[in-house]
Amino acid sequence: MFRIAAGAFKALVLGAALGKMAEPIMGIETNVDGIANFLRISVGGLWLSLFAYGFHIYLNFSGYSDIAIGLARLHGYTIMENFRWPYLATNIGDFWRRWHISLTGWVTDYVYIPLGGNRRGTRIATINTFIAMILVGVWHGLSMHFVWWGAYQALLLVIYRQWRTHWHKKSKLRDIPGWRYMAWALTFFFFNLGWVLFVLPLDPAINVYLKLFGLQYTGFTPELFTQHMQ
Repeated sequence: MFRIAAGAFKALVLGAALGKMAEPIMGIETNVDGIANFLRISVGGLWLSLFAYGFHIYLNFSGYSDIAIGLARLHGYTIMENFRWPYLATNIGDFWRRWHISLTGWVTDYVYIPLGGNRRGTRIATINTFIAMILVGVWHGLSMHFVWWGAYQALLLVIYRQWRTHWHKKSKLRDIPGWRYMAWALTFFFFNLGWVLFVLPLDPAINVYLKLFGLQYTGFTPELFTQHMQ
């Protein structure tokens, strides 16, 4: 009962509250008011909206999982944990071992490993990673922006593996005080940056990225945004 109550609180209270903060990101795809909110918001406010969306979707997913786990236990069944505090991960590989474990575990066991995993060299491992992560993206919906989101996550994994294989042991970064906190911050930052692609088609997503990084853009109007969404 505690697990069910905790899951409901995460999804219906905390997740819903953060969903309101995430409206400048989430609302773009739903209505003209959402587009107007995006155009008005400051760069700092847009970053807060992005991180709020990251916690919103985590609390929703993990909250529903908690409810399912609790209901199963009430009926005498034990089902697997689906989230293990992913936002505490200090690298993207560890993150994906903690996030949506049922999905990523299935894709690893039935797609990535049967394709050869990382046993057939770096090139094949890279291809397999992109196939697996794009499949994870498409699982959320048959839209190109989910493909781009999966490809982005695959790119992060490939970069991390190259770092771990070729540079990590030679690097002096591990000797820097607080490096673990820096690794956590980088993982958190780059994973959450991908949520823009998860929510939006590519053209409006690019404009969101431009605004996030304070870059100049022109010709970006609610009418143009609406056309991109169609």
